[in-house]
Amino acid sequence: TYVAWLSRADLALPSVIAVGIWKGLPFTSVVLLAGLQTIPGELREAAEVDGANALQRLWHITIQHLRPVLVITLVLRFAWAFNTFDLAYVLTNGGPGYSTYLLSIYMYLTAFSFRELGYGSALAAVMLLILLVLAVVFIRTVSRKDD
Repeated sequence: TYVAWLSRADLALPSVIAVGIWKGLPFTSVVLLAGLQTIPGELREAAEVDGANALQRLWHITIQHLRPVLVITLVLRFAWAFNTFDLAYVLTNGGPGYSTYLLSIYMYLTAFSFRELGYGSALAAVMLLILLVLAVVFIRTVSRKDD
């Protein structure tokens, strides 16, 4: 049967999110692959010789060495997702109703459709501050060393 993915209010936002994930997957995959290739194979071999199981090797070697790459990748993906305008605007124009009416769409329409440039600029500055605070909190939380 036919499903109107972008015309149903309950499916529009999940559809835009799915397209965003699909759009960002190649970047994330390439960056994580590059990070994985920087981990020396001797570390994994030494851990295996020392008796570490697969889960311990994953956590103590792979994840710990990928932590800087993961932090940067997650912060970038979060910033891009927070500022998503193009996908939601092109796919749904903020609709149906207000189901995909994101803050970036509201800012754009305020500044350029309603000609309230000052208010639109203020919304952009608030978005920047929110993103900056969340990024700093995220980086500090994730980058903390486990003792």
